[in-house]
Amino acid sequence: MLEKVKGFIIKTQDYGETHKIVTLFGQHTGKITAIARGAKKPKSRMAAVTQPFIYGEFLVYVTSNLGTMQQGDIVESFRNIREDLVKTAYTAYVMELTDKLLDQKVPYDYLLMELYETCCWIAENKDASYQL
Repeated sequence: MLEKVKGFIIKTQDYGETHKIVTLFGQHTGKITAIARGAKKPKSRMAAVTQPFIYGEFLVYVTSNLGTMQQGDIVESFRNIREDLVKTAYTAYVMELTDKLLDQKVPYDYLLMELYETCCWIAENKDASYQL
């Protein structure tokens, strides 16, 4: 079933020479895993959308096991986080905790909004490393 999912890319994993397997934490779908075909190609339209910490709207063909990501639009890229090593480390830790603690395909709408607010806080604060 084809679904429009608004959420975070919390983890990516290379698959073959040109594909990526992404773990997506969506608003109504919960944590799902999908393959993004051709996402490792430099000129692919999926290359920018399948980066970690991207908050966006994705069109995903959801199945019982491994879905397929058809397309995506970036809502918030959190570029400030990727440019700072300390902020990247904190955000990666939060994303890893989210990945490990959540069950597959169980919606956690409140937790998604908290994750978004946490990433916004980390991105906006200059001294995030000293306040955590």
